[in-house]
Amino acid sequence: MRDKEAIENERKNLIRNLEKQAKVVERLMASERSLRDQLVRHLTHFVAIFQLKLFQNTRDQSVQVMQEVIDVHIASIQGLTTEKLDADTRSKADLRKAEDVRSSTTVSTRFLTFVSQDLFEVD
Repeated sequence: MRDKEAIENERKNLIRNLEKQAKVVERLMASERSLRDQLVRHLTHFVAIFQLKLFQNTRDQSVQVMQEVIDVHIASIQGLTTEKLDADTRSKADLRKAEDVRSSTTVSTRFLTFVSQDLFEVD
């Protein structure tokens, strides 16, 4: 009888230990799932941050390229403006010279007309 009771007690202890171990395994599995979920969330955040940084770098490079293009256009416009102003200045100078020549020609023509009238004037 003692043997049967010892065997029965041993069996109950083994069943209790198995149930405890099963609960421990379940808790460990739940903990593993939770840690895996946390890892996935952290990796997702990491990927999102990486993509954001990559986007920012790309955007910054695009802005830099656009700024360089704008600077080139501004320099071109300034060059064209300077050339136009120089051309206008030259045109004004040429116009002044032409007016000077015209006025001196007019004065010379008037003078010659006056002198020729005096020379050929018949009294």
